Amino acid sequence: MERRSFLRAIGAGVGIPLTDSTIEAVELTRGRTEQYLLAGGPARGVLDAWEETLQGHALRYATAPPLAYLRELLSDIIDLQDLLEACRLPHAQKRALRLMGRLSGMVAVVVDDLGRPAESRKWMQLARRLSLEIRDRELRAWTFARAGFIALHYSASLREATRLAQAAVDTAPRKSPAATVMGHTVMSRAQAVLGDQRGVLRSLDLADQAHGASPPHEHLGLFDWTVQQAALSRGVALSTLGLTGPALSAHAAALELFDASEWLDPQLVRLNQAALLVRRVDVEEGCRLAGSVLAEIPAEHRSHLLASWADDVIRDIPPSMIATSEAQYLLEVRRHFTPTGDPSDKDRAAG
Repeated sequence: MERRSFLRAIGAGVGIPLTDSTIEAVELTRGRTEQYLLAGGPARGVLDAWEETLQGHALRYATAPPLAYLRELLSDIIDLQDLLEACRLPHAQKRALRLMGRLSGMVAVVVDDLGRPAESRKWMQLARRLSLEIRDRELRAWTFARAGFIALHYSASLREATRLAQAAVDTAPRKSPAATVMGHTVMSRAQAVLGDQRGVLRSLDLADQAHGASPPHEHLGLFDWTVQQAALSRGVALSTLGLTGPALSAHAAALELFDASEWLDPQLVRLNQAALLVRRVDVEEGCRLAGSVLAEIPAEHRSHLLASWADDVIRDIPPSMIATSEAQYLLEVRRHFTPTGDPSDKDRAAG
């Protein structure tokens, strides 16, 4: 029934019992409103299923080949965009936007691993905008912390990394200290590059305190910060400072904790070990270790992030040792190590 016909039917019933046409108009209007509510958002079970899917993605980050993982994330974002367009009710919109924010953050991380930091930053900014839209402090703090790590990669923007790390610490809610741990960890890495040993040890201590204060919870994968990741970052910071013994101990502790199915972080530990060996202990042994790490990584797991850590090892080789068989082996393996989705030189410069 058209709106004018409906109003005429209501008007015709003034002062007399409701007519059939008036009742029909009332029922039709109620039905349209109920239909709006039904179409205003997916059933609760649909969003629950999306939450489970997203958690599965977060847990698979450490084991999945990066390019295939990225394709899965983008496919789900496209599907989630369609779902979001159908959400009219506030609670459904908020849940869908939170899912979109977390997926966007995941894309930012893996795109950075694949050597596209400029695009990665845009995805992380999108995740932060979504977190602000739904007032999700936990997600917002996480975006600051992860962006801090991204700032340390490739261009090594220490000022930006430090700013983001502090923002993560300032934003993180007490009930969810993962971003606080990550923020102090980023801070320690930046301070190590600057040679601030006291600052590094202080930041690592604060990270340990925040991690120890974390209540028992289900492992959140990419949105968490594990004991083994903490050991990895401790090793990197101490290695950068040149504290050989403590750094190697931290590396060994991390490698004992990582699951055998994980690919990225254990290789980063070994490459950092190799860099430390080259700088402080045994150049040939460090080159041998870095070369074996690169040679053993399957093609589908190769990333520009791994390649950049291998390049750090190569840059530390003294000119007098570059002609050794171990150094030449590393250089040869690096030449044939083609990261998945390797960006062009123009893209690298832009990042």
